Amino acid sequence: MGISMLITCCVVNTTTSNKVKQTLSCYWVALKQLYGYQKSEVFAVAFALLAAGAVILTLNVLLLGGQIIFFQSLSLLGYCLFPLDIGALICMLKDNVIIKLIVVFVTLAWSSWAAYPFMSSAVNPRRKALALYPVFLMYVSVGFLIIAID
Repeated sequence: MGISMLITCCVVNTTTSNKVKQTLSCYWVALKQLYGYQKSEVFAVAFALLAAGAVILTLNVLLLGGQIIFFQSLSLLGYCLFPLDIGALICMLKDNVIIKLIVVFVTLAWSSWAAYPFMSSAVNPRRKALALYPVFLMYVSVGFLIIAID
């Protein structure tokens, strides 16, 4: 089964009662499958995840009635990924899973905190959670990539 099929399975099969647990376990299986692939294929999956995720998140804010420029949102989401980039560089140097988990948790919180002002100011205050939750999920997906791939 290809990587794209596994990741599509992660997105489609989230309609059960325990959505979070099923989604996380499906992502974990998909990421473990990446070990057998070449680096160019792993890059393609990461690039596609970030590109599609940023476009979907921007469209989400626009559909929520937010006032944001499309390319501005794409660039801000990219800049907010910088702490996770630092975390990925640190995790490349360490093989200890506990250290990787701590580094990813800290940089995930940092990235989410950096995205909060931009995304929350673009939408109605009653809809902040609807705009911020998908951003957090995309950053969690990137965090899983950092932990799972050596």
